[in-house]
Amino acid sequence: MVGKNADSNKDVKDRPQAEPVHEIGHSLTHNSNFAEVLRMILGAHSAMLPHVAVCLVLLCSLVSIAGADGYKYLFVDDRYVASSQGVEFVMNPPYQDHEPVLVSDQPWEGRLGSYSTIIKEGERFRLWYFGVRSEIPPDTPVPETYEGFKEMVGKYPNQQYICYAESSDGVNWEKPNLGLYEFEGSKDNNIVLDPEGGRRRWHGCCVFIDPHAPPEERYKMWSPLQTLSSPDDAEPAPQDGIRQFYSADGIHWTMYGEDKPNPGGNYDSLNIAFWDVRLEKYVGYKRNWFKHPAGYSYRGTHRVESPDFRDWKVTHSIRLDDVLDQFVEVNRQRTTPIMDFYTQTVIQYPDAPDVYLMFPSAFWHWGGPMYPASGEYDLSERGLLHKGGFPDGLDVQLAVSQDGIKWTRVGGRHPFLRLGPTGKWDCSSIYAVPGLVAVGDEMWIYYGGNSTKHGQAYWAADAHCGIFRARLRRDGFVSADACYQGGELITVAVEVEGDTLQLNADTSAGGVIRVELLDTAREPIPGFTLADADELNGNECGMEVTWGGSSDLSRLVGSKVHLRLVMRDCKVYAFQFVK
Repeated sequence: MVGKNADSNKDVKDRPQAEPVHEIGHSLTHNSNFAEVLRMILGAHSAMLPHVAVCLVLLCSLVSIAGADGYKYLFVDDRYVASSQGVEFVMNPPYQDHEPVLVSDQPWEGRLGSYSTIIKEGERFRLWYFGVRSEIPPDTPVPETYEGFKEMVGKYPNQQYICYAESSDGVNWEKPNLGLYEFEGSKDNNIVLDPEGGRRRWHGCCVFIDPHAPPEERYKMWSPLQTLSSPDDAEPAPQDGIRQFYSADGIHWTMYGEDKPNPGGNYDSLNIAFWDVRLEKYVGYKRNWFKHPAGYSYRGTHRVESPDFRDWKVTHSIRLDDVLDQFVEVNRQRTTPIMDFYTQTVIQYPDAPDVYLMFPSAFWHWGGPMYPASGEYDLSERGLLHKGGFPDGLDVQLAVSQDGIKWTRVGGRHPFLRLGPTGKWDCSSIYAVPGLVAVGDEMWIYYGGNSTKHGQAYWAADAHCGIFRARLRRDGFVSADACYQGGELITVAVEVEGDTLQLNADTSAGGVIRVELLDTAREPIPGFTLADADELNGNECGMEVTWGGSSDLSRLVGSKVHLRLVMRDCKVYAFQFVK
């Protein structure tokens, strides 16, 4: 049976201690043969097809979110834990290859920017990325003052193009010749968004498939515009800020409305937008600056909403760092916090409509003055004052939320994605790319990596960058780990939505798990007691739970139960009722 959250948003909201969702797959309504069948069925009412298609897009997206096997309970936080002993909740960082899967090898790319998006559709991986093409000569000396830095960037402005690549395996990528925009006299390139003769540049992009939209607007893009105007320009340049685009195929893009920023405000980061199925509106996360009472500014996030992907309003200000971060002890004099958060990569988990995940880049300000002649510099025109050090390296943490508004950092604030070894191309700063990609029993997370500190790639002759891949066990972000002496966990009451219970668990060789089902009074249910429970040993994402050799839960479907997991030396990541 399909989980009830696939049938109605109301049931999603009724989940214990939770709410929220996003992600997509192919919709039947985008298949031309299916459309013809619909026309035959509707007959004289075929004019209703676009409206029926929209409804079916939404329905199919809900089914793809929940999966054919129903709702999935993840241990990313304690929302489904009633009690535990001898159990520790552990963040599990993915395996990072530290070798880029995509590098810059075309003249229009320059160096690869990290603000990109990856989506897997069927067997095809699709990547939208941006290249930063700078005219700064490689032998240009590092400026000694911030004024010198501004002069250099003004003299040698850079262009930024949105480009497209695709892959059949997620590792080896092709850059197709799309023939859309001209670069140095030729359209033989993979550019999908052009800076229009150098007057503007597109500062990265967030792309998503919209299950709510008609086919011609199936793909949506958020891309920040930065203008490159000068006093000699005959016409005023467009305002900087985020622009909205739509596309039927992800290749040919059209801007919504007028060429004006909406939402306005700060945007110079990886800005995220998606269709929120739970709220039935578009939600975005964008860069913002906040003022500290002490006088300095720090990076944060504005959450915005829109009913139509055109007009946005700010709903919440989000700040992940806190007093503990602000007062990290360092052996140097500072007038600003040692860290803040630079990007805000947010997704809603495909199989759990109450799990929002964020992969923010923690920006650690360790370095000494970048401009030794001045020792300090002033960016006060942006509301920011730095003294005693220029921003340095970034790694990626993990945060989780039930509503996309209140966030908790997990894993003891340790990195979820770590910097690579010294000398690797991801050794100095990394940024998570939006888009979790399911591949078998793994989830692939991509990230942009740089071998230079933040801001140094403008002129560093040895700067390297690329797109990298990390591999995580499916649902494996956080696990409930039982110690060697044994432990147990009792869940909150959950509805039995299928006739079989599966665990995503790893016992290795010597671990073991038994599952007892309790009624709402926490009394053992006959036939599913600890004495009936079979010992489970293995490493599976879908480990079937049995009692006396049987996994049949059909007589309990529709009732609520507590799971009592009695474990020793093992990891449990999630559980799920399936048909």
